[in-house]
Amino acid sequence: MIFGASEDKDIKGIIEQLEHLQPYRIILTRAHNPRAADPQHISRHYFKKTESTVTASVQEAVDILNREIRPDDVAVVTGSLFI
Repeated sequence: MIFGASEDKDIKGIIEQLEHLQPYRIILTRAHNPRAADPQHISRHYFKKTESTVTASVQEAVDILNREIRPDDVAVVTGSLFI
């Protein structure tokens, strides 16, 4: 899963809706937008029990996903519309 959100959104509420998808690996990122939430902050506060990777850009997150995804995996890209 790739996830990024704007800092003025209900990040906790969004993540609560995604919790049923576990187990999964999450790649946290930020859109090139001044409202984008810090993915390090999201990782520290909301994804403590999930394997996560933090990236500096959406492109970096997509590159990681493309390298690591297997043919039978399902990719979810969600959060902000900017992602």
